[in-house]
Amino acid sequence: MIKPALYKNETATPPDFWERQYDSLDDIWIELHRIQTDFCFGSEIGCYLRFPNWHSAKTVADIGTGSGYYLYGLQSVFPDKQYTGIDINNTFIEHARTNYGTSSIDFQSSDLFSYAGEFDFLIIRLVFQHLSSPTNALDKIVDLLKPGGSAFVIDALDQYRFYYPEPTEYIRFFKAYTQHQLSHGMDRDICGKIPALITQHPKLKIESSTELTIPSTISNNLSLFEQTYYLVILMLEADGKMQYDYDSVKKAWRKWCHLNRRYMQVGLRYIILRRL
Repeated sequence: MIKPALYKNETATPPDFWERQYDSLDDIWIELHRIQTDFCFGSEIGCYLRFPNWHSAKTVADIGTGSGYYLYGLQSVFPDKQYTGIDINNTFIEHARTNYGTSSIDFQSSDLFSYAGEFDFLIIRLVFQHLSSPTNALDKIVDLLKPGGSAFVIDALDQYRFYYPEPTEYIRFFKAYTQHQLSHGMDRDICGKIPALITQHPKLKIESSTELTIPSTISNNLSLFEQTYYLVILMLEADGKMQYDYDSVKKAWRKWCHLNRRYMQVGLRYIILRRL
């Protein structure tokens, strides 16, 4: 009998992962983006498949494309489109061009608000939580969409995040991170507030909204979750803007990752916007 990851007693994450060294904050981000994509991608594909506007779209822009790994995966499933990945980080764009650039994927280094173009479909994935001006971002979405075009907004749904047993130290750390972001005008719960913003917007409407839970019991997800949340610690430590006892939370997280019968899940919200 094949048992789900919850009942496996062996260590899920490869032992060498904990000793890896990263040369820069950008390197941590690139690795984090790859691993986070791997545990979400299979669950997200169904969200694309169910929308007619996605199937008819010929030009697609991925706003905040990061390493380009997600967009490359999307192109491999839906090859009949022309894709543009946009990110403000030059290192990410160079990595994306080197590793994932193809005749149907172009990567451009630009700030969201400076970019000029027009597309059938936009993907804004895990970006809104890092923006201090979501209303201005919605206005820019209108500028980048062709009339009748759609935007797929994907972001965190932290109320669905759950651990068993509860990793008290890590939860404390993540709350500190959430408050740190809020103090700088960035809201991890922004996806829950977008519907209210859209009701006031004259050129956008919500076509649909879906909530998704991704559990660690899906094959290999337990390891991917463990690596993702450890990399979040390393990322914030390397960034240096949030003061915290990083050695303590790293030790506590590694201890949790060696418990038997551990489980975790994450939540995402998917909102389809239509330009009027």
